[in-house]
Amino acid sequence: MSELLLIDDDRELCELLGTWLVQEGFSVRASHDGAQARRALAEQTPDAVVLDVMLPDGSGLELLKQLRGDHPDLPVLMLSARGEPLDRILGLELGADDYLAKPCDPRELTARLRAVLRRTHPAQPSAQMQLGDLSLNLTRGVAQIDGQEISLTLSESRILEALLRQPGEPLDKLYQRVKKGKQDPVIRTFAAGMEEWQNGVAMGMPGKESVAASLRQRVERAMSVAINREMNRLERGMTFLANVGSTAPFVGLFGTVWGIMHSFTAIASSQNTSLAVVAPGIAEALFATALGLVAAIPAVIAYNKFTNDLNRYADRLDAFMSEFSAILSRHLDSYENSRGGVGSHGKKSDSDTEVKVA
Repeated sequence: MSELLLIDDDRELCELLGTWLVQEGFSVRASHDGAQARRALAEQTPDAVVLDVMLPDGSGLELLKQLRGDHPDLPVLMLSARGEPLDRILGLELGADDYLAKPCDPRELTARLRAVLRRTHPAQPSAQMQLGDLSLNLTRGVAQIDGQEISLTLSESRILEALLRQPGEPLDKLYQRVKKGKQDPVIRTFAAGMEEWQNGVAMGMPGKESVAASLRQRVERAMSVAINREMNRLERGMTFLANVGSTAPFVGLFGTVWGIMHSFTAIASSQNTSLAVVAPGIAEALFATALGLVAAIPAVIAYNKFTNDLNRYADRLDAFMSEFSAILSRHLDSYENSRGGVGSHGKKSDSDTEVKVA
């Protein structure tokens, strides 16, 4: 709700306008002279000011100049009985955003106020997007369908946002838009499928069912290769974790054996089995064991965690590939049905090659 400050010495007019503007969804405060208006502005800055030119303790134009110095971005609409062109020009030159002469239609005043507020306070894009049973929270990166929340990666959120903003938009246009952003595995997988599709339909849509099936297979193969390439890149550091987790205990065991050997050597050379002779070697053995465990335990935990995350991510990429392939298949099937089963390559047209998502 936008808050307005009415500055006018006509109390009856302020009451009437205030009642009307409250009904229109505004919150209204009123001041009836310049001093009262300055105190109201000092207490709380409104979203917009409706200012009369003639005030009992000075000119509204002087107050306007002060407002522009103290609040340069505050929208001000002048409302005055002085409606001559020169008065309007003077008010606008001094910094008013709009000028309306009395008497005025309250509906016009409301429309002008909303226009001024739109210019100075542009609407922020909603953080929540909705299409049927599907909703997307852009701030949290979470999609919800049938009451079930699904956490999305950044790229998944970007693709879903693009689809929700323009449902029915051709995938070709979506591809041109998302490929300009930051590249990640989902975007690169999508790009691989779209590039193979565009190459396949460059000479026209396939007319024969066997040719269409071959195109579907090529798209799936291209996306599968892209997924394998991305997973190999993501798994690059897993070998190091696996090696640390598997070899660190043996390094610790080697240190343990080495410490025990020192203990037996000390016993043999001193012919004494006292604690002072045995303890240093035992301490070395325990220290080596501890080092091995300190290295191995975090490595094994991290390896299992990353392996589980990568497996789930690979499943999501596979599901994305399957859904993308299904969209292309539906498009090819609808094209074949529209052609009535004609087994020849038709001339390419925008409606033929543009794949749309319902």
